Amino acid sequence: MATDVAFSPDDRMLAVATTAIDAQTNEPTSTRVMMLDARTGAERMALWIPGPYLERVTFSPNGRHVACVGNDYDRVERHHHSGLLRIWDAETGRMTKTITRTGQPLSSPVFLDDKTMAFTTRTWNA
Repeated sequence: MATDVAFSPDDRMLAVATTAIDAQTNEPTSTRVMMLDARTGAERMALWIPGPYLERVTFSPNGRHVACVGNDYDRVERHHHSGLLRIWDAETGRMTKTITRTGQPLSSPVFLDDKTMAFTTRTWNA
């Protein structure tokens, strides 16, 4: 199941965050970001993420990095175990950064510029 999509700033690449769900247990079996050629739809590479549901994906303003946020949610106890932010080089697929927040979900990753990123750790209801 696709959970989010983002175009690179030059519109040449499309990042698609996906989470495969087991039909019997309703738990994630694999998560990845598919990097597609936006013109042809051909997959250029897959960025694999262990464990959490993928929720958001975004590119840096210069298109050189792609980031995704995922959260590990316990359906029985109804709370988040951890949030995970990963950043990759968009050309090579090399992971450049991992940030984990135990007990706190992460959401809404935003590149403030090409080297600085912000994300929220909580969501408030208005």
